Amino acid sequence: MKTAFIFPGLNGLIKAEDRMRYLNVPEVAARLRQVEEIFKTQANHEFKFENYLQGSMQEIYSVENISKAATAICAIQVGVAENLMKKGIKPDWTLGCSLGDLARAVISHVVSFETCIMGYIRFADKLQGIEKIGANVGVSKPAGAAFSKDEITEMQNLGLDVSVMTPNFLNIGGRYQELEQLQMIAKEKRFRTVKILDYPAHSRYISPYVHAAAFEVKDIQLQTPTNRVFSCISCDEITNTDIMKSELMLNMTQPLRWGEAIQKLEGLEEEMRFINVGPCKSLTKMIPDLNLKSAIYEADVF
Repeated sequence: MKTAFIFPGLNGLIKAEDRMRYLNVPEVAARLRQVEEIFKTQANHEFKFENYLQGSMQEIYSVENISKAATAICAIQVGVAENLMKKGIKPDWTLGCSLGDLARAVISHVVSFETCIMGYIRFADKLQGIEKIGANVGVSKPAGAAFSKDEITEMQNLGLDVSVMTPNFLNIGGRYQELEQLQMIAKEKRFRTVKILDYPAHSRYISPYVHAAAFEVKDIQLQTPTNRVFSCISCDEITNTDIMKSELMLNMTQPLRWGEAIQKLEGLEEEMRFINVGPCKSLTKMIPDLNLKSAIYEADVF
């Protein structure tokens, strides 16, 4: 049986219980302390994650705290994965969803944890102002009901960037004016909508900010992965390190194809299990709508 570690994205800290779930894991605690020290020495900013993670969702996800939220998630994911590997559970595959690509890269030994964290802190400092553009929202239908191609096309024609996560759940990034039109469509068709982030992640509209900050990571040297790596942007295996580096930027500005990616990855192996590294359960909650044959586990069952 092959094992795939899956790494959720920036929504990993939305629920308070998810923020606290793995804090007692020794490897997680060590990685969070390491990030605190990097902030102190590289950004001249001293704080404690134990205090930050007890804040409100609005505080944790404010634009000025993007670097803390992202690096906290990366530290938790890397620590959890290291704990699993210490127990003898090693990944044959790694698959990230958006921000999860950071931990995916570290666990696959593509880049060091320190380099990853320092690069992201510098990168996030250049993103101030993205909250003025728009937002990122989730749009869903009841279980068993799928969005049609025409419905997705209608949203795209508004100028929205649509990530198809499952047949009945879409992650949409866009500007405020187009999102207002989306709300009218959702009300008429009885779609459920929920705001995820106060900036338009996974959309073309933050490309200028991302490109302006890209120089912070362009000189980072990546290594050939020690396990097989899969992409939820291209829905293919990645072996080229230049492509891996470009995806660290693209996962912010391009729609994701999570459902398609995990289904295709499952098809590459005769027998597979997926382990959700967390901290949130957002990816595993989508699995029932994808009709996978493989078992999926939360990391804390091991």
